[in-house]
Amino acid sequence: MTTLFSQDSALMRGMSYLTDAVWLTILTVVACLPVVTIGAAWCASYETARTLGSGEGHMTRRFADAFRSNLVKATGLWLVMGVTGAAIAASWVFIQITPLLVVKFAATILWAIMAVWVWPLQARFENPVGRTLRNALLIGISQIVRTIAVVLVWAAFAVLLAASLMLFPQGLFLLVLLGPGLVSLAHEAILRPVIAAYSAGPSAAARS
Repeated sequence: MTTLFSQDSALMRGMSYLTDAVWLTILTVVACLPVVTIGAAWCASYETARTLGSGEGHMTRRFADAFRSNLVKATGLWLVMGVTGAAIAASWVFIQITPLLVVKFAATILWAIMAVWVWPLQARFENPVGRTLRNALLIGISQIVRTIAVVLVWAAFAVLLAASLMLFPQGLFLLVLLGPGLVSLAHEAILRPVIAAYSAGPSAAARS
């Protein structure tokens, strides 16, 4: 019979999950501080979330290994995604031309689709930067339900963050501490079946 404080109890599993989320947040934020390493940090965050609970090494060591192995290509991806993302954001602020609304919406949607998939794909597969970007777009479109689910998770976190800032600033620290790690774990869980299928081979991916 499982007691409340035994290792297998729901309470202890939940506490362990929250602890992992907090530490994943800290690792990711620290790795993002140089700014240029943001891409590698998100690749490492995804890879660490994937391996949590599987016994594939210590969490911090796993994050560091994934960060180092993805640093070069993820930095190239971050340069592309960061520059294009900044350009799209600037277009919404500074270019108020009605005929361009369709173009801006299309660019924003395509960028968001790639942003959902590019880091998990880089973390799991060895491809040139251009191919990873192309695959992120194609898989993101073909798996649009999962793509939307991830976008909704991130949007919910952004809404909670804004609401906490305006209505309940006392809870902001806890939300910031838990939020990114929990979102990364949710992001990984949503995409896991597809990534696993592609890892297994094209035929398995076609059935996902």
